[in-house]
Amino acid sequence: RYEESGYDFDKSRSYLKVLEQPEKYSLEELYAPDRKIKSASIQSSGNAEISGYVKRLDALKAEIRNTGDTMQALAHQEVEQEREVAIEVESVREVKKPHHAQAASHSPLHRDVRSFAETGRLVAGSHVCIQAFVALRKTAVGRRLGVSDNATRANLYITQDHSATVVPDRSGLPRDEYSRPVNWVVWSPSTSTGLIVSDYEANILLPLIPDIIPPVTYLITYAAPITKAMIIFDDLNFFAIPRLPPNWHAPTWLVRDLGIFAGRTYFDYDKQHSAVCEALGLPVPDSITADLDREMPFPDRDVQDKPAEPFSPSPLLFMQEWLAVRRKGQDFSQTMMGEMCQGRRLDKPEAREVEEEVEAVAE
Repeated sequence: RYEESGYDFDKSRSYLKVLEQPEKYSLEELYAPDRKIKSASIQSSGNAEISGYVKRLDALKAEIRNTGDTMQALAHQEVEQEREVAIEVESVREVKKPHHAQAASHSPLHRDVRSFAETGRLVAGSHVCIQAFVALRKTAVGRRLGVSDNATRANLYITQDHSATVVPDRSGLPRDEYSRPVNWVVWSPSTSTGLIVSDYEANILLPLIPDIIPPVTYLITYAAPITKAMIIFDDLNFFAIPRLPPNWHAPTWLVRDLGIFAGRTYFDYDKQHSAVCEALGLPVPDSITADLDREMPFPDRDVQDKPAEPFSPSPLLFMQEWLAVRRKGQDFSQTMMGEMCQGRRLDKPEAREVEEEVEAVAE
């Protein structure tokens, strides 16, 4: 039929159309029965017996055609369901990226910070060293939920360089998503005062603090325990410059307040559980039966069992939102702090499993 397709352009194009196979097909084109091909009709005139057979064959053919359409429709639905399921399986949770902001530049080491490193005493009225919970009150979470005055009396401070991470925009609202992690703490044993410094300031203090003899302050490394194996950083004995005394133990209040500010999710049950309960406004549990109320302590308890003032009017809600900021959207509901923020008791055996896992990692 197309013998001259190599010499005639029109015939060549017609020939290519026959050979062409389209790449896109609809489901109906792929699976629908072909109705264009029709078999030749059987001539049954003049024979009654053959005419009966022909009618039965036509009815059977129509029935098969209808059944085929139904099966094809079911096949189409199944294909569509598979496509929908594939889309659901491929969906991945993504953390919302923070809005762009201009990074704040570091200023030279302030004389008040240098004075604290050399003498162990804060300069009275310094605007560079801010109480940690006062700085927490200035965050978006702190402005909305508040921080109690009792929490601002602790001797844990933070430098201005550590808290200033980005240049404020026109709105002047705080940018909690750019909060700097806590990595370095300058500790003064004589005044029992801790000062959180930035990595930039710690780099300047590194050659300064060891030259002071006898030691007045210590530059301690810290990392908020966000996994079970990181609890070894919680006691502040991991590494310090110069070396800490052998019998030194970090004050309970310092470890607790530092953990709250840094956003830790795990802690030593024996050393920190009672202190954390006080900070969250929860009574120290003496059994493992009922769940705690979310924002209120048990009403039927003695006066001596009444917990101390929490660090916020809504401490559990505060910690939930603050941990979400610190953990950058990572799930923390199954951690020790996550359980307490949901008003659940921490079972001693569960805490013991964490301690055994930490000991195994240390060995």
